[in-house]
Amino acid sequence: MTIERFVIDASPLITLFRSGLEEILPALCPHIVAPDAVWQEVIIPSVADALRELKIVGLWLAPEIEQMLLEAAHEGGVQE
Repeated sequence: MTIERFVIDASPLITLFRSGLEEILPALCPHIVAPDAVWQEVIIPSVADALRELKIVGLWLAPEIEQMLLEAAHEGGVQE
């Protein structure tokens, strides 16, 4: 039996991306489903973390741009 699709939780996604091993995902399965709740848990903190890191290194975005990015992430429109 071949597994053609599986649903993934946030923890494995976060771990794979933080360790730089996200490229193994397509090798595991051609269709990986991340439910909306998982998307929210993985992407929104990533966008917020990226915005914080930009400020740490001295790069500031206009508040309306920050808000737009956070809203787009919340709606599923921003991908890493």
